[in-house]
Amino acid sequence: AWTLYQQGLIAYHATTEDGIEKAIELFDQATEADPDFALAFAFAADARLRKMFHYFGVQDQLLDEAAEKSRAAVALDNRDSNCLLISARVHSLLGFHETAIAYARDAVSLNPSSPMCRYALGFVLERTGNNGEALAHIESAVRLGPRDIFLPGYLQAGVLIYFGAGRYGEALEWSRRASSSPNPRATTYHFTVAALMKMGRRAEASSALSNLLANAKRYKTLDSFSEVLQRVWPAAVQRNKELVDALREAGLPE
Repeated sequence: AWTLYQQGLIAYHATTEDGIEKAIELFDQATEADPDFALAFAFAADARLRKMFHYFGVQDQLLDEAAEKSRAAVALDNRDSNCLLISARVHSLLGFHETAIAYARDAVSLNPSSPMCRYALGFVLERTGNNGEALAHIESAVRLGPRDIFLPGYLQAGVLIYFGAGRYGEALEWSRRASSSPNPRATTYHFTVAALMKMGRRAEASSALSNLLANAKRYKTLDSFSEVLQRVWPAAVQRNKELVDALREAGLPE
């Protein structure tokens, strides 16, 4: 079980579509080999979340599977920060925001120097519209993990807050940093285009749109991008509208 788990972590940290698929398979095998292996359950849940976010969109079946795995992880070990932060992310997506925030705060309390714990707390706070406190934790995650393989995710969460606050220069800086990191998120390119449009830099936005269309995988239309915003960030109605309007003005197809 330990060997399968370690192999799963290697695939998981590759942060590619094939890697995430392989990680899910290996983590599930680890839990079958050892039904008391809390961390294997936790990462089996989180790998499913990453599959949803970055490659397939938010799907009920994957979310249900992630919920089952994360519940098992916390039941087995409620003092492990990874089990708690992953459960926090799952509960947030299920709409149980108070529980999600409590789990994430516990994770930070147990492991305050973990960039992922800080990011998880920022993520669940941001989903409730508590952007001030969320940004503080996300900025901490970026400082604590400047070479973290998941840095693009931390940066992207910050971009959304900066954009919603009208801080387009900072949104642009962070989105460009995210897109130049290894294996950037498929939606990162959208924020670069939108920030440039908001700043009136249309020629640069046009070039950035070409880059978006070359790299954004299955998020090359307004409808597909808008669906992600609405499912993952439901509280930010006005910000989501401004993002979509800026992308429409830049020429992203419907």
